[in-house]
Amino acid sequence: MSTEINRLLEESADGGFAPAQHVLGQPDSNFAERRLTQAALAGYAPALALKARRLYSSGRADDPGARCEELVALQGDQMAQLRTVYRYAEGGGSPETAYFWGRVTLESFGEASSITIDRYILHTLGVLARDIPADKRSELEADAAAWSPKSFEELKPRYAEMGCLD
Repeated sequence: MSTEINRLLEESADGGFAPAQHVLGQPDSNFAERRLTQAALAGYAPALALKARRLYSSGRADDPGARCEELVALQGDQMAQLRTVYRYAEGGGSPETAYFWGRVTLESFGEASSITIDRYILHTLGVLARDIPADKRSELEADAAAWSPKSFEELKPRYAEMGCLD
């Protein structure tokens, strides 16, 4: 049975189906890395996020992996957005940027959010709000409300420039 499943996955991946490439790209091997890169080059957000996490050298907001994962967040990936909030809030980044991403993430998750995620985001927003003037918070909230995801094609040059697709 597993041989048949693997054969079907391989056929799907060879046909360009990014989710199958992502599944085959998760183990650590040269073959898996090629599949993961194929899925990332197709713009598949989970594959891009996994490649970004492999670039991390620290939990800091200026880490190369964090910069790549922020591009995934810009595509609208909720978990990448949540990790971006955390890195800016806890990893030495800008409190304003953390606040912006917190507002975006809160809206992105919407009804799909868990109590734990809501509590983390709301707590983080509350802590950050103490250090951000009310007029700046209003501006960030308006920016977050107007925010919309970017397409992979729009971001592809930035992914390439930052080495996220290698």
